[in-house]
Amino acid sequence: MRSLTVLAASLLAQVSKATVEWKCLDKSFNFESPVAVDENGDIQCWSNSGYDCYAAPGGGGCASTIAMGAPMKKMVCGCDIMSKFGNPGYDQGPNSVCNFAQAPLNAHPPTPNCPTKAPAKATCDFEHNDVITIQSHIAGTYLIRDPAGKLVGDQFQPIFHPSYGFQPPPTEWTVVDVGNGRFAFKSDLGTFLSKDSARANAFLVGGTDATSLNVQFRCQPLAGDLFALLTTTDHVLSRVDLYTDTLVTTDTVDVTNVLAQFKATIVQKNPCNFKDGDSFAMQGDTGKFVGAYAGYINDPKVAWDAVLYPEAGGGAPRWTVENVPNSDRKLAFKNENGAYLGRCTDCAGGATSPHEAFAMSVEDVHKSPQVQWTCEPAGVGGQIALKSDVNLYLSRCVGCVPLKAGKTADALVLKETYWRNWLRTAQFSMVREFVPVWKCLEDADATLGPWANSP
Repeated sequence: MRSLTVLAASLLAQVSKATVEWKCLDKSFNFESPVAVDENGDIQCWSNSGYDCYAAPGGGGCASTIAMGAPMKKMVCGCDIMSKFGNPGYDQGPNSVCNFAQAPLNAHPPTPNCPTKAPAKATCDFEHNDVITIQSHIAGTYLIRDPAGKLVGDQFQPIFHPSYGFQPPPTEWTVVDVGNGRFAFKSDLGTFLSKDSARANAFLVGGTDATSLNVQFRCQPLAGDLFALLTTTDHVLSRVDLYTDTLVTTDTVDVTNVLAQFKATIVQKNPCNFKDGDSFAMQGDTGKFVGAYAGYINDPKVAWDAVLYPEAGGGAPRWTVENVPNSDRKLAFKNENGAYLGRCTDCAGGATSPHEAFAMSVEDVHKSPQVQWTCEPAGVGGQIALKSDVNLYLSRCVGCVPLKAGKTADALVLKETYWRNWLRTAQFSMVREFVPVWKCLEDADATLGPWANSP
């Protein structure tokens, strides 16, 4: 077993070499994520997803986070962020953690020298739940949601904006395939690009009903990687002119005008494209996993409580996907005991939310809307969000459901009207496979064959 010992020592040495010193910034920075200088001299923040800084709860939450050991994913200024957002972060002004954390950490990051990667292009080949940007004929200018949340137009800005930290900026749109060759485009707030019924030829971002004709568009491919967007009345979306940012519709179907020609970049392919039998663990924003356990909730009406709990010795609890036929892409998630993740109303005594999550047995999934979920992309890190039959999202909640004495798991409830919130409590990562370190060592030892036990 000498080879096993040597390999284990080598792994430990690599972990030790990669260890960094995490620190909390003082309150004047109003930044609760632990920060550190990585082994290359770049600034990094604590991240669970690899795509944003973890916002630790106030009142000592930063120090408690550091005590957990190490973040789950890398979030390092420079080439790491460049590969995810197209910008290294250091040239984003004083609001970027890449810059304001340098002085308190006494850091002197190197000049980034990052390889460039061409983004995926699309004409009209985007699909349901793809996340895209829509660029005008002027390079680097994008269709955005007005940060004030009112009007939308070609108010152009870089794809990465410092005032949004590492959150996706309002340049990103989620594609909703509404059928009949039409698409709707959902903003980062969950509202759609829409014709304004009160103003002729004008647009806004508003409404959450994808079946409304005002939010439906037909995509017409053009030469190269260009396309045009047409309303249900075949009016073409266009900029007003070369000097005006507002988006309007034209009275003629003229797609040869450059003002009506756009490019799309697929930022993220649909993470909800599951097949029957796909199996994975669902990991919350705190690193804990969605599981079903008996005896956690104080006064339940269903045997299996759905809670977030650390990975146990046998691995994280897994869920198997079932696509529900004739249900507008609804999904069901079954655990190893044959119970389904579902909504139960008024099933937890003393809960602050009327709708709680449980793992429940049902006779027929197809006739049980309470265990059917709509999956939505929830972040460029590939996270998902699950919307219930009452149009509320599955979310962890601390203190929302009374637990039995000695139990500390976070309960899962349905209370968020949209998955995006600053705590990211309604965003979940899919973890396909768990391989404990001891199993890696065991496999490596077996691979050595007859030399495994050599001195």
